[in-house]
Amino acid sequence: MGSFLAAAVASGLSSDEVYEIIYDTDAAISESSLFGPQAVLSLFSLRRPMGLVLVDKLAEVIRPINKLYGEVMLSDVPKPLAIPAVDIISNQLIIFSNQPEFFRSVYKNAKFYEKDIPLVKACLASSAYPIILSPVKIDDYQLVDGGLMMNSPAALFSKEKVEYVVAARIPMLEKTAPLNKRLDIALRSIQIMVKNQEETLSDNIDLNYFLDVKLPGTFEFGDSKPIVQAGKEYVKNHPLDTTDIFEEIAPKTEASEKEDSSSSVEITIEKPATIKEQIVGFWNRLKNKI
Repeated sequence: MGSFLAAAVASGLSSDEVYEIIYDTDAAISESSLFGPQAVLSLFSLRRPMGLVLVDKLAEVIRPINKLYGEVMLSDVPKPLAIPAVDIISNQLIIFSNQPEFFRSVYKNAKFYEKDIPLVKACLASSAYPIILSPVKIDDYQLVDGGLMMNSPAALFSKEKVEYVVAARIPMLEKTAPLNKRLDIALRSIQIMVKNQEETLSDNIDLNYFLDVKLPGTFEFGDSKPIVQAGKEYVKNHPLDTTDIFEEIAPKTEASEKEDSSSSVEITIEKPATIKEQIVGFWNRLKNKI
C-alpha cells in the first residue's frame, strides 16, 4: 500500500483523488475475490504457484481503475519518488526511482534500477508480500516486498538533498494470541522481522509520528472507508504540530514516541454475513484444517 500511496502523492494527486483511488482499488479487489476461495484452491493447483495470489492477476484487476495502474511510466512522475523491492535471488535491495539524486542506497549492495519501467510494475514489486503474492520478475530479478529489508522508506532520503524527514508509523503486529496455523506463523515471523529492522533504520528520521490505529487483517478488503475515517479521527484528536518544523525538530522523547493505548482508535466493522461471505468462511475453515 505504501508504494501505491507514494506513487499517487509524487504524481501530484490531491488528497481527495488519492482517497478515490484507495476506495476504488479496495472495492475492485474485494469484488474480484482474488483473496477469497480461489486463493485457497490454488493450494491444490498442479502448477505450484509462488503465492496464493498471482501478481499478474492483481494487475489485471486494478488496471482499469486509474491511469497510474496503466500507461504511466516511472519517469513521468514529477516529484522525487523511490520505491524499494528485494531481490530474493541476490538478497539485494533494488530501488526504483525517477530522481535517484534525492535518495541513498543505505545498504552496501543495494542498487538503483537504471531503466525506465511502468510505475505500476515497480509498485507491484514493492508490494509482493511473500507467500501471499507471487514475486515480480524484472530482468534477472525476482522481486518481493521491499519491507523485508526496509519497511520505512524514510531511510532512503539523502540528507544532502532533503532537510527534514518526517515518518508516519502504524502498529505492525495485529495479534498477540498464540498461533496454530502454518500460514499465520509464517506471516507473523515476517512481521516481527520487519518491525525490528524498522526500528534499526529510524536514525534518518527527524520526526516520527506514531498513529496508534488498530487495523483489520493485512489482506482483508472492502472496508477502506471506515479505516480511512478512523485515521482521520485519530489525526484530528492527535494533531501533528508542524509550525516550526523547518526551524527546529524537537528532541525525541520516550513519551512522545509512544501514545497512551487508551487514546488509540479501534475499528469495529459489524455487518450481516452475505452468501458470498458464508462461502468464503467455509473455505477459510477448510484452509485452517490443511
